[in-house]
Amino acid sequence: MSSNQMPVSSIPSTMPNVVPTNTGIPRPPGPSSIESAPPPTPTVAPPPAPVPPKRREIYRFTSNRPLFAAAWSCKRHPDKRWRIAVGSVVEEKPQNNRVSVVQLDEQQGELIERFSFEHNFPPNCIEWIPDLKQTSNYSGPLTNFDWNDMDPSLIGTSSIDMSCTIWQLETGQAMAQTKKTTGTVKTQLIAHDKPVHDIAFSKIGNGRDNFA
Repeated sequence: MSSNQMPVSSIPSTMPNVVPTNTGIPRPPGPSSIESAPPPTPTVAPPPAPVPPKRREIYRFTSNRPLFAAAWSCKRHPDKRWRIAVGSVVEEKPQNNRVSVVQLDEQQGELIERFSFEHNFPPNCIEWIPDLKQTSNYSGPLTNFDWNDMDPSLIGTSSIDMSCTIWQLETGQAMAQTKKTTGTVKTQLIAHDKPVHDIAFSKIGNGRDNFA
């Protein structure tokens, strides 16, 4: 061995395994990128959507009073669908009559009474008011109504305030109204001195302008 040569030492066999790097400096072995990645999070399937109860074809509502008049609500709001107003007919004690609003409870699958109010006489006709703003100036309780066969845009209503009113459905405005006078006939509108419980257009001749 010449004097200008340096001895080369070898790595002892007792040294732990090392991994060479690009810098030439050995480093201890470690987990690879695949081994160090966290385990995948298990995906949980969302619970199935609840199945709405199947509607029956026939629903029954039982009242403790005999019923006569009824009317379906035409509201499209989800909370106001499947509603019907029913009126009782108790002739012995008219002050015991009531009007009830019945609605379908889709969870129970039954017709239940939402609320009711007293009525001093048996209602023989019930209708829902489509818009309170259109009828805010008319406060007399209505007792009946009739369609005009000659002109379907006209409807006549009777009221306990001793008046009969002809309504124009396209505009929602009253076209004519009888006054609260003594039974004087003015044109073809008959005034009354007592509450009016019925109204009907004439079907003879020009039934558009005649009613009783």
